[in-house]
Amino acid sequence: MHTFYRGSLSWLATNTKHTQRHIFLRAHIQSLGRTSVKLSRAFPEHGIDSDMLHFDYAIYALGSHLPSPLNLWHAAPDGKPSVQSYCGSKAESIAWLRGKQRAIEDANSVLVVSGGALSIQFATDIAAVYPGKPVTLLHSRTRLLPRFDSEMHTEILQAMESANINVILSERLDLVSSTSGHSTVRTTTGRVIHADLVLLCTSQRPNTELLQSLDSRTVNTNTALTQVLRTMQLALVPPPPPPSPITPALLPACASDNEEDVLAAALAQIALQNESALSAKGGVEAEDAEEEEDEELTTPYPHIFAIGDAANAFGAIPAGHNAYYQAEVAARNVLQLVHGKTDEPLEQYTTNPPISQVDACSRSQSAVLPYLYSDVG
Repeated sequence: MHTFYRGSLSWLATNTKHTQRHIFLRAHIQSLGRTSVKLSRAFPEHGIDSDMLHFDYAIYALGSHLPSPLNLWHAAPDGKPSVQSYCGSKAESIAWLRGKQRAIEDANSVLVVSGGALSIQFATDIAAVYPGKPVTLLHSRTRLLPRFDSEMHTEILQAMESANINVILSERLDLVSSTSGHSTVRTTTGRVIHADLVLLCTSQRPNTELLQSLDSRTVNTNTALTQVLRTMQLALVPPPPPPSPITPALLPACASDNEEDVLAAALAQIALQNESALSAKGGVEAEDAEEEEDEELTTPYPHIFAIGDAANAFGAIPAGHNAYYQAEVAARNVLQLVHGKTDEPLEQYTTNPPISQVDACSRSQSAVLPYLYSDVG
């Protein structure tokens, strides 16, 4: 039985040729098939004479990547990772990080874009290490970390202001101006920001190209996230719900003159449609309907699992602790399938409330101030 984890390969070998139960292979996967992967090289030292590795079960854990210049894999202009530029070694990673440190040190001013945990960490760390360097954080929403408790926004904002970080909320970066090569950029409202270095912490892009090539039906074209069941098994993206038609007869004759009447008529029509749908089902309760829908979910890939940032994991934020819990569920389900316990239901992943730790550094203090909140309301 061969189980692989996308990225670096951890190969669980039960073939008699192998004396080790687990084999760690460092290679790039060039393509993914239903029961095999094509590697960048063979491993004759482990009895793997071909670059084609077959598996019984697979766990896809390739994660996501940030836009340049924060993309470790040196993204091409189209934003996709380029494995030719980076081979994944520790020495390369250290060299890359040191190069970015020099870029930050050499920049006269820095702009960090986004209001998430990573951007807050970057802005506060840079301000702490280089207290005289102008640092600006630009966020398109009204508050930082909008999925978390509002107190988190207030305390972090105070810490950033005490570190002389210029925080601009409710404005978006004009991406055209950020690629002009000049030391100034603009927001979409026309505000000018001086920045020698722009760090885009927006839109982490899931690395799901291999799954897209395997079966495009498993990847959402809008988010690039791969669809999974709560068992973390690879699934097909459900079709979008059909639009609810609004009967023209219910709209007032002078609709254009009274928008409130139009809205009221539309809401009334939707309520009637929902009521009709419930009647057609014989008054089935909503919870029963959801359970029935869950029971009908199946997958053509019960032997492939997906976890972490690449998976559309039911609203779980892309964070290490969530990937860890998803990996545990996937691993236990793989073992259950390996042992042939098909009569028992597989374990299902339960989404935890959003939680994050942000270290907001203060210039006047040598200690790091941690903030940990959970959105439990």
